Amino acid sequence: MLPVPEEVFAVYATDYADILTGIFISLSLLVTGYLFAVIAAIPIGLLMGWRKRLYSVAYPTAKSLGPIPPTVYIPYAIVLLPSFFVSSVFVIFIGAFWSILVGVVNGVFSIDQRLINAARTLGLKDSTIMWKILLPGAAPSIFQGAFVGLVLSFITLKVAEVIGLSSGLGWYLHSQSQFANYAAVLAGMTVVSLVVIIGLFCI
Repeated sequence: MLPVPEEVFAVYATDYADILTGIFISLSLLVTGYLFAVIAAIPIGLLMGWRKRLYSVAYPTAKSLGPIPPTVYIPYAIVLLPSFFVSSVFVIFIGAFWSILVGVVNGVFSIDQRLINAARTLGLKDSTIMWKILLPGAAPSIFQGAFVGLVLSFITLKVAEVIGLSSGLGWYLHSQSQFANYAAVLAGMTVVSLVVIIGLFCI
């Protein structure tokens, strides 16, 4: 279970093609699911934070659904969505969406209400208020929620790749562990750690 370093490094010489392909597949899933979460969560969160009636209805629902682990949705995603790739993207999307949404709503609440009232007094359109006042004012909280969502996306990615896929770093670790190839498991864990560290450092 604890192979010597030489055996671990030998894996990179034999499985480099699978590992490189796994990195590409994993990043494709991660970027797709995470970007969809950002694109969906930011406008919804701005509306929820701004419109009190919408907030009173939608936010309790979001708070109740947020703590549910994304893995719970896997059977439903497999049955309802057209492909395993889309199912994997959906699971990553769910893992990131709620954290980003809560960050956006909290950011809108932190904006000085006098700024919004002044904008309305000047006759600015709702769309202008949303993108020129709410979005910049909530930016620090949005980035904080987006960072948490990205970390959760990395965690969810390993599980999402096991959904019917035949490549990816998570799939590679899962398949090698089933054959008790612990040198390959450690090699894959090292690659995953490096990818995560580089990704978070770039952010």
